[in-house]
This record gives sequence, structure tokens and C-alpha cells, in this order.
Amino acid sequence: MKLAKESLESFDTSPNEEVLQRIFSVLRSGSGHDFSLYKSNTICRRIERRMRALRFDSIERYAAYLAENNSEIQLLLNDLLIGVTSFFRDNEAFDVIKTYLIEQLKEKPDHYIYRAWVPACSTGEEAYSTAIILHECIQSINANIEVQIFASDIDEEAITKARRGIYTAEQLEKTSSSRLNKFFTKVDGVGYRINQDVREQIVFAPQSVIKDPPFTRIDLLSCRNLLIYLGPQLQKKLLSLFHYSLNKAGLLFLGSSESIGGFSDHFECLDKKHKIYQRKDFELMGCRKLRFPITQCSITVNKGEKIKRKKPMIKNERYGSLDQLLLEHCLPSCVIADKNGEIIYVHGSISELFEP
Repeated sequence: MKLAKESLESFDTSPNEEVLQRIFSVLRSGSGHDFSLYKSNTICRRIERRMRALRFDSIERYAAYLAENNSEIQLLLNDLLIGVTSFFRDNEAFDVIKTYLIEQLKEKPDHYIYRAWVPACSTGEEAYSTAIILHECIQSINANIEVQIFASDIDEEAITKARRGIYTAEQLEKTSSSRLNKFFTKVDGVGYRINQDVREQIVFAPQSVIKDPPFTRIDLLSCRNLLIYLGPQLQKKLLSLFHYSLNKAGLLFLGSSESIGGFSDHFECLDKKHKIYQRKDFELMGCRKLRFPITQCSITVNKGEKIKRKKPMIKNERYGSLDQLLLEHCLPSCVIADKNGEIIYVHGSISELFEP
């Protein structure tokens, strides 16, 4: 591919949908990740950065170059996965959520295993911040509760860094000296390492919140500053998924520029300023609309095959509901999905079916 020699002052950064879909297709084939439902302006800014580095003046030319160069797929992916994160990002919000966490923890029995999920955890700062405030809350009420945190991200390199738990002094500048002394150990010439007892509470794992089954039976879901990068369709899908993942009265903690949008029937707003929400009970139909995976279908059926609804075997009105009664008591928990991966029917408790 011939690189452009013309001035780069003017970029064609308003590509038509066909060009963007070509780029998404190449990324999906080359990396397994689908960015088609992300906000296009976010994607275009990252593409423009790669164009500048390669001195392309046309996004169509860049798309062609991308399709022919596997190394560029990885470089663009690295740009798209840049995570902006820090310890106790928005300290005030963390202070406020502790009040709700304490109320929630007081209702838990002895030896309860408190489960939290931090999707899009990047290099681990948010997950460790969550572990620290949970430790402080549990200690403040002298509760006998075990904490289990699942932290996930599609960036495997970031996950590896998170597992190490080593951070520079600059990365810990928002962390108070008391927390630094209590939860970190200084490592000469490197910075600080989060203490082992905190690290052992967290399971870091590569996972795409978009296409992989979610963690379930969650008491706290902290997803701060992911939704702002996603388009409306994907935001709705994830909010439905988060509602499904949370236990009754579970807490949802979003970033300062995010909200639940039209999902007020799923979540109660506890603190509008600091984006703290609580799960509401919702009809099972809400769960049936979920799709796993959201963008890529792993379920296949034979071409032309249709799911047919069987007629009731017992037609006598006296026994009209007997078949339904037998199904409810004898049929194992199950999920039926259509050829696109849409869950169209749910029977019984299905949490264990989607537990990683």
C-alpha cells in the first residue's frame, strides 16, 4: 500500500458506514473483539491517531492498509484499548458509596460471601480501590464477611499488570497516606505493591462484557467510565445484563458522566450526583430479552430449521394445566435461544448456567 505524501492538515475523518464496517470486520476477524456498537466518534479519533502515525490522508486507504497488515490490527487495537483509570477516581463518590455499602453489609449474615464485579477493570486500580473500601466498611461494623471480587477486561496485557499489583508513586497520588501504609508495601526502585491479603480477594480474568456470559449473584457492580464509550444500543444491552447479574437490592456504581438512562424500572437512583443505583425487582421478561453473546452469535441451527410449539398432550379442560405443572416441577433449569443468540424462553433458576 502506497503511503500518502500529501499534507495531513485535512483528514477524511467522517467515513461512511461502509468504510467503518470494513474496519470493524477486520478488527473482529483479527482480534475477536467487536467495536461496531461503540460510539463512532470515539473510534474515529483513535483511527485518526493511527492515520497520523502512518501519514495517511484518507480513511479508505487506511482501511485497505489495515486489511493487509496484521501488525497494524494489533496497533489499532492497542489504541482502542487505552484505559483511563486511577485509584479512587473521584474520591468523593467512593466516600459516599461507603455509606450504602455499610447499610447493605449490615443485612448480611455471618460468613456471607460478598461478591463484587468490576468489568473493564483495565490495570486494576478500580478493582483494588473497591477491595479497600469494602475492607474498611466490613471492619467499621466488625462483620464476619468474606469478599470475592471478579475483575475483568478484554485487554490481556492490562490484566497481567493488574495481577502483579505494582504501581508507581504517581499512580497512587490520590491514595491517602493511611491507606498507602495499610494496604501497600513499598518496593525499592519500583513503587508500591498492593498487599497479598487484598490481592487474594480479587480474581482477574480476560473477559469481554459484550460477548461473554456475565458474572452472577453480584452484590456490587462497579463499572465506571465504560458506558460513555458505547453507543445507545450497547448501553441498553449492558444495563439489562447488569440488572441480571446483580442480586436483589444489589448496588450499581457508574462513572460521573454516566447514567441508567431509561432504565428507571430496573434501578432505583440512590445518589444522582455520584451515580449510585440499586437493583429493583423486575419481571423475568427482562431477563428473556438478554442476548449472550451480544454481538457475535455462538449458537447455530440447521438452515431452515424452525422451533415449533407443541400442542398440549392433554386436551381435557379438567387437566388443562397438568402438563404445565409437570414441566414446572420436573423440567431442569434451561434456556432456549433463537438462531441469533437471543434468549426467548427461561425456565427455573438459571444463574448456575451463566456462572463462569
